[in-house]
Amino acid sequence: MPTVTFKQKADQRDRGVGYEGQVISAELYEDGLSNKFIPVLRGGTPATSTPFYLKGRAGVDMRQQRDFEAELVKPSP
Repeated sequence: MPTVTFKQKADQRDRGVGYEGQVISAELYEDGLSNKFIPVLRGGTPATSTPFYLKGRAGVDMRQQRDFEAELVKPSP
């Protein structure tokens, strides 16, 4: 769930978030077309909150609570 703090921890490979990033990076490297990982933006902006290993991946913007349900059920492109 990308936020500014999450991005910092992920990019620095800090503790649990860092381990999670390593696992995701390895799976994306093996199968770059995988839809298994969908970034969910909950704070900040895409530029300030998305870890480097998720850049360029389609995600959903759930920063506004009023948009949460619509984004959750939005069909994929």
